[in-house]
Amino acid sequence: MNPANSALKRDIHVSLHTDAPVFPLNAYGPLQIISTAVNRKTITGNSIGQSQAITAYQALRGVTIDAAWQGREDSIKGSIEVGKKADLVILSKNPLTVESC
Repeated sequence: MNPANSALKRDIHVSLHTDAPVFPLNAYGPLQIISTAVNRKTITGNSIGQSQAITAYQALRGVTIDAAWQGREDSIKGSIEVGKKADLVILSKNPLTVESC
């Protein structure tokens, strides 16, 4: 529930991650993190800081390339490129176009 939108407006990289076990990492993992950044809803469904909501694309970057950049590992992971490490999943829907990630 960080002020992600304010950071992005200032050209600051946003890294989205969980502070497990503080935040329970359920079966959706990064998709839940993306949904929280986009929809700004708590685990109980309350809205918090709607002005800090970001787009699904920005949130996806926040769990991939921008998170790798923050850890100074963007040369080896975070995007799909020849020679980089990768963990891939196949989703039934496009997380950039579904109503709720």
